[in-house]
Amino acid sequence: MIRFLGALLLWLSLAVAGVAQDQGGDVPLSEAASPSIEQAVLDQIPGLREWPKVADQVRDLLDREQDVARLEAVRADLAQRREAFLEAQSINDAQIEVLRGMLNALGAPPADGQAPELPQIRQRRDYLNSELETLYEPVLAAQEAFADANALIAALDQQIRKSYKEQFLDRTPSPLFPTSWPGAVQAVFDTASAIGRDTRAHFSSEGWRSNVTDGVILALPVLLIGLILLLRAGTWRRWIEGWLDGFGAARRRPGLVAFVVSLGQLIPALIGLHLLGSAVALSGLRGEAVDVLVTGVQATLLPLIAGNWIAPMLLPEGRPSPVDVEPGLATRARRNIWLVAIATSLNAVALTVIRISGCDSTAAGALLLVPHVLLALSLIRLGRDLSTFATVDEEDEDDERSLLKTIAGLFGRAALVVSVGGAVLTVAGYSTAAGYLLRAEALTLALCALILILQKLSYDLYALARRVPESQREGLLPVLLGFLLTLAAIPLLALIWGARVSDLTDVWSAFRAGITIGQTRISPQDILAILLVFFLGYALTRFVQLTLRHQVLTRTRLDIGARNAIVAGVGYVGIALSGIVAFTSAGIDLSSLAFVAGALSIGIGFGLQNIVSNFVSGIILLIGRPITEGDWIEVNGQMGYVRDISVRSTRIETFDRRDLIVPNGDLVSRTVTNWTHGNNVGRAIIPVRVAFGTDTRRVEAILTQIAEGHSMVSLNPAPFVYFKGAGENGLEFELRTILRDVNFLLNVETDLNHEIILRFTEEGIEIPYAQRDVWMREMSDRDHAAKPESGTISSVRSTAQHADPEGDADGR
Repeated sequence: MIRFLGALLLWLSLAVAGVAQDQGGDVPLSEAASPSIEQAVLDQIPGLREWPKVADQVRDLLDREQDVARLEAVRADLAQRREAFLEAQSINDAQIEVLRGMLNALGAPPADGQAPELPQIRQRRDYLNSELETLYEPVLAAQEAFADANALIAALDQQIRKSYKEQFLDRTPSPLFPTSWPGAVQAVFDTASAIGRDTRAHFSSEGWRSNVTDGVILALPVLLIGLILLLRAGTWRRWIEGWLDGFGAARRRPGLVAFVVSLGQLIPALIGLHLLGSAVALSGLRGEAVDVLVTGVQATLLPLIAGNWIAPMLLPEGRPSPVDVEPGLATRARRNIWLVAIATSLNAVALTVIRISGCDSTAAGALLLVPHVLLALSLIRLGRDLSTFATVDEEDEDDERSLLKTIAGLFGRAALVVSVGGAVLTVAGYSTAAGYLLRAEALTLALCALILILQKLSYDLYALARRVPESQREGLLPVLLGFLLTLAAIPLLALIWGARVSDLTDVWSAFRAGITIGQTRISPQDILAILLVFFLGYALTRFVQLTLRHQVLTRTRLDIGARNAIVAGVGYVGIALSGIVAFTSAGIDLSSLAFVAGALSIGIGFGLQNIVSNFVSGIILLIGRPITEGDWIEVNGQMGYVRDISVRSTRIETFDRRDLIVPNGDLVSRTVTNWTHGNNVGRAIIPVRVAFGTDTRRVEAILTQIAEGHSMVSLNPAPFVYFKGAGENGLEFELRTILRDVNFLLNVETDLNHEIILRFTEEGIEIPYAQRDVWMREMSDRDHAAKPESGTISSVRSTAQHADPEGDADGR
């Protein structure tokens, strides 16, 4: 089919080329009707026309600009242009793929020394190559622009990081020196003066009276509502809690009710905080100092709101908590969380004063001394609580609890190190570095607490969905949700510890760009497409297998082994085709993976030869079917029924109901006894011994009658009694019978043995058994002298004789 389609495509290509040649010689490229190729490329890619000018401006900016804010803005613009260039690299993918297919249909060009190809084919090949080059021009231009933008962004990042590094390592005189205190006091007065100056400038303006009715009248209700929501957040919480208690929900689902009640305190407080800023904006009060003051007030109140929500949610009283610590430690930890929140708020106040006053770094260090020291001390206390929780020994500690305590110990030690280092840096004059470390540590602990709270919420919701108590912390879904929460927190942790938003967008851009294999770029979208197509193909394969197994093959005369082999073969072929179609649908040329496949084949040949051998053996078992499911086989001294034949191994269920996993290679390379191969007919051999002197013909007739009387014994061929002769203890016979179903071998042997004993008893035929006479004598004195080391000598004589009916039951 593929060759037919290729030949058809080649014929159409030649026909088109012939028509074009007849109409005018060379194939027209429509260059006269279109602008130049360079102009077409510039028009196809957004931003490419002005890119050289923009790139030169950025290079000039790198030589003279030191403002971080300006550099960040330029970088953001370059990042957008880079995204456009990245998308433009796939602008002609569909047309390029079509032309590649047409070139493949023409076949490879003749090598040196071979016969030249037909002129029409050569002309068609040249035309397709020229069209392919035309389509590649905008792609190459986009790639060049993308690489240039990447280089400029890297240079901007280097400059920005250098500026941040200088700010981070900026050192001032120690704030403990009294010489820095006057500057700090002056900064406070300057802050008040700046706020008063902006306020007076607003009220002295000509337009503020006309805005009284429009601005102030609207701002006052908003301000009042914001203050009520902010100051009366506890009232809303108690109201929601009482309303839910009326339904009895707190007794049935205390965790969920506590979370909903806490939202009744958190959400109104956040809304009130936002309304405070909105009220100032509605009043028309503007100014640099006022704007910084509003932002500073919000930054000051936010840690208090967060600490007041996190502490009772993470370490509640009277109900299960996400960490379950002992009450004394929980009380102390809640107090330390509130101290961290208060110290963070004081730090926000100091930063607000520094921004409004514009004081120098020496005065700023003095202003941050007290907040930094308080924040370091509170973090030290909290780190000690975490270390104490990690060292508490508990009985019946599960793996999840042990992991939580390990993580708590790590964070506790990290908090101690960072806090002590922050305090030392503050005293040494590195206020910027100290503030960065202390704030980052506080935000990290807050984020971890939020993850624990949300993880507890996922367990409670899962328990509600399953209608089980909240104390049953089981189920895979909450664990997966916790894992996703942890992954989602990684970008936030990166931002907390100094990563910029642009750094995260670069990582995302690199992830979107994917990797290049040969001439093919694989992006995350391609990976998702591969997984989706493969999943659809896999589902279709399973559907076909089920249809064959239960609807089609059951109506045929094939045995169960052949049906299982067909179903398994369809599965292997379907999965292989699903993989091939999935990769080709994503535009991945599998021929480019030939070198990789060759390298892997070497590794397979040395390291995975047993696995490959078992795989090939499994295919041989499915095709040749020396054994099939349901067969009774014996291999490696083990007997049982074949229950499943997979790609690598075969599962055999032994007679004592144990599963024996045998590699397929052993079933192909070693001797295997298949008791039911082809049919279930088998032979049973029963040894029989009678006493000496018994009529052998009579014994033969009795055994034949017994065998022929059993329903499972086949009469064609008839049962055969084999007289082996006189043995050591009697006359030995073998009753050899062919069974219709060898699976009942043990049952038939049991029935025949019972019948033989019964008939021999009725006929008076004796069954002999071995008898041994032991003679013992005392040694004489002469014998003792000759052999002093010997004591008593026993002489044993073994004889085989008939059982004496008048003797004892034990034959003595």
